[in-house]
Amino acid sequence: MFNPLGNRKFTSSCDTAKQALASTGASYQIVDAVPGTTARIRIGNDIVNAYDAGGIAPEQAKAQSNQLAQALRTALHGNGYPATSDPNAFDAPKVLLLLVLFFASSILTVMTIGPAPAEMFPTRIRYTSMGVPYNLATGWVGGLLPTFVFAISAQTGNVFSGLWYPLGWTIVSLVALWLFRETRDVDITADA
Repeated sequence: MFNPLGNRKFTSSCDTAKQALASTGASYQIVDAVPGTTARIRIGNDIVNAYDAGGIAPEQAKAQSNQLAQALRTALHGNGYPATSDPNAFDAPKVLLLLVLFFASSILTVMTIGPAPAEMFPTRIRYTSMGVPYNLATGWVGGLLPTFVFAISAQTGNVFSGLWYPLGWTIVSLVALWLFRETRDVDITADA
């Protein structure tokens, strides 16, 4: 399901099933089937058949996609998955507290972006050694984060499995910081 440029066509029944399930936001489990058979989606006791979009007209593929989406919504709703969210179940104080905690942790990480790399490298290469990792991390890791998280979640079927991607980069960053020396009592202005 990884398609960062948006030009790849997913036509197999397995791909159309994953695409339809990912659009519902429901977690799912992929079970290997006999090769060459049409993918089936089991929701409780209901079974919804996916379709193979290879070799059919785009209008027909769109119609089958709409039929599959409707069948999934019906089966999910029939098995207790809500059609819409319940606004009364929204706990605003708890969400606000979580947002404050996330912003506070974000501030803690942003505070170290300047001084940590500046202290890790000698003066003559400090600007490059700070700029290159920062821009690579921001552009590649952060910029592609939504794409990779969705691709991982769609491939595994678990909406939370994509969170391993940012967690992995966080661990890599912590290890890199741990491996570099502490610069207390070290002259960091020297060119050598």
